[in-house]
Amino acid sequence: MGQRRLVIVIRFLLAFLIALYLLPSHLIPTGAQEDPPPLEIDILFANANFPQVNLLAQVKQGPTIVSELTEENFAINEDHEGLTVTSEAMPINLVVVVDLSEGTDVDLIRTVLNNYFQNEAYYRDGDRVAIVTQTEDNYRLRTGETLPDIQQILNNLPSNSGYNSSQPGIEAAAEHLEQFSADQAANHILVVGSVFNRPNQVEQLPQRIWQEQGIQIHTIHAYDLSSRARFATDFEAVAQQGGGLFAQYQGGSLAGVTSVFDAIQSSRTLYQIIYNSLNATSGEHTVQLSVNIDGASAAASFTYQGPELQDPQVEITDPASGAEVVREPIIEGNQITGFTPELQDIQVEVSFPDGFERDITQVTLTTLINGDEVSQVIPEPEVGSGGTMVLAWDLVPIEAMQPPGNERAGVTFQVQVTDEYNRSGESAVIDATIVLNVPEEGGVLEPRPTRPPRNTEPTPRLDAAGGLDTGTVGPPPEEAEAASAASTEESDDNSMLILGVAIVAAFFALLVTGFGFLMLRQRRRQAVDDYYDDGYGSSFNKTMPAMSVSGGDIGQTMASSQKIYGHLQILNGPDTGRQIPIDSDQFTIGREVGPGINFTTPGFDNVSSRHCIIGFRDNAYYIIDQGSTNGTFVNGVDIGKLIEPPLRGQETIQLGKDPGSSIQFRFMPRANYQPPVTPGKTRIDMDPVSNVPPAPSGPPPSSSQGWGSSPPPSSPSPGRGTYGSRSPQPRQDDWEPRVQDDDSWLDGGN
Repeated sequence: MGQRRLVIVIRFLLAFLIALYLLPSHLIPTGAQEDPPPLEIDILFANANFPQVNLLAQVKQGPTIVSELTEENFAINEDHEGLTVTSEAMPINLVVVVDLSEGTDVDLIRTVLNNYFQNEAYYRDGDRVAIVTQTEDNYRLRTGETLPDIQQILNNLPSNSGYNSSQPGIEAAAEHLEQFSADQAANHILVVGSVFNRPNQVEQLPQRIWQEQGIQIHTIHAYDLSSRARFATDFEAVAQQGGGLFAQYQGGSLAGVTSVFDAIQSSRTLYQIIYNSLNATSGEHTVQLSVNIDGASAAASFTYQGPELQDPQVEITDPASGAEVVREPIIEGNQITGFTPELQDIQVEVSFPDGFERDITQVTLTTLINGDEVSQVIPEPEVGSGGTMVLAWDLVPIEAMQPPGNERAGVTFQVQVTDEYNRSGESAVIDATIVLNVPEEGGVLEPRPTRPPRNTEPTPRLDAAGGLDTGTVGPPPEEAEAASAASTEESDDNSMLILGVAIVAAFFALLVTGFGFLMLRQRRRQAVDDYYDDGYGSSFNKTMPAMSVSGGDIGQTMASSQKIYGHLQILNGPDTGRQIPIDSDQFTIGREVGPGINFTTPGFDNVSSRHCIIGFRDNAYYIIDQGSTNGTFVNGVDIGKLIEPPLRGQETIQLGKDPGSSIQFRFMPRANYQPPVTPGKTRIDMDPVSNVPPAPSGPPPSSSQGWGSSPPPSSPSPGRGTYGSRSPQPRQDDWEPRVQDDDSWLDGGN
């Protein structure tokens, strides 16, 4: 009985040893848990189009490519903003080595490979695939460009025969993949078989291919017979040395096989990392990219060239240098309360010579007004396309120019910009003139009269003893109510009295106004009758009477003792060139003959019946529009209603908006009038004999020169015109101009 038990024990031990031998080595516990493989990051590409930096990187943990990382896993060690991370899928270069030694389970191998190539999650268009078949130490490499090509190769695997080594097939696969080493694609070798003969021949080969060429080698042991299980250790050793994964397949579940396929698939993952650098220095930048996954980290460095930054260029495109900004008065009642506009647009263009577009963080507009510098800072300006900015120039400080005497102010301004990297540029200095269009009367800016503040302090009252009652203020409540009622009744009576007085006063004022209007109209009618009865106004084409000229003051009188204040030269129409003497200090121009009209223009419908007045007082000329329908224009500028701009000589006066249908004059003051001369400028000397200013020479100025300039007159045409005037027409050849300076007429006496 004891011998029999011993035999049973011995048999049990032998069975245990055989099972232990046949058990795959990867299922045997190895004791202590191994540390996870180290993390690696490879930067495959780095480029900078400053400030944007673009990277392509791949993250590995041992043989596995890490996927599904985000911005939180990456870091850059230079000042930056806007870090973004996106994953891209690269193509895969795969060579399958099929060992067809005798005893290989071909059907299982075909099942494994069909599970890879017929699954869209693994095989994709664009992948390069080659299949190496080994029989009796001979191999054949065929490439599959499309899925049907690959399927045909798998369906026609040759029958297994002989015994061979995997060495030639692995070497052929590595040599085939070497031609794709420069591509941004993952290279893999997949060895599939049932038996593994001559393992000593492939010793160190997978490790050399992995380390020198970066090609991962994966193995799958597909077998059916239990006797093939002992080859598992050889397949696993190849995968470990080649940086790949190992799996077994005996039919049934493909879970182990798909883990190898997933590892191959994950190698497609490539991360595109983009950020904007804030380090705008020139030269080479060395930057470190790091990755962190669950406490494990890795880093790699890359370089790029920084920009050669230059200062921004600034140009003021509008207004141009020498421009005038005219501010019209704001009149309330009889006072000027301000000038408009208060803001003037300045157009600026900013460019970057280095070609690197960047933000403008600040703009400074510096203005010099009458020697006082004013800086206007504009933070975060709006920059349009092409670097164009429109700045609002605040003209309110110009109101410190209190007329008279300061109606024109010379201004210089300059624009300076600062970019986000604190590089600054400034424009050229622009000259301009601010013109306050001030009427001759009431031109002083005066504050409006204000009502004195009402006394809101309570009125103290006396107590019974005659002293000041400090406890209460005002009368007792009963007295206050009685006083309030009496005050209300008295207020109502006063209101009725004031209303009656106002009605009576308005009635008498209406009577006086009507009587005065009738008297004035009668006097004007009498003046017209006298005008036509004196024998002088009966004809508009009489010759000019002889003039006497006194010395010194160059005073001028006519034979009829009528004073001449200047002339108007007609610039268009049938009487072009004709000169109309201004024989009144309130010279009125209208369309038809009537009371108080000194000159008529029946041929021009744009002229109102009483259009404008050219006046002279205090040795100064002025023009005032009389509420005409089509307006009065001086040098192309509408003077507005009831405004009195000064006339200094040589201005072009147009009655009406349309130049083609409006009469135009040139205003020429009398000879003894000497307008103010700007230092450095010259003026025209008047011929004392001619009693009119000389004809200008040289090119005509443009109408944009303001009140003090106008184009020269056209040459007169012969014949008489149809325009009426109280004064006779002088002959064109009665005077000779004498000019001190060829360019003096451009100044217009300003």
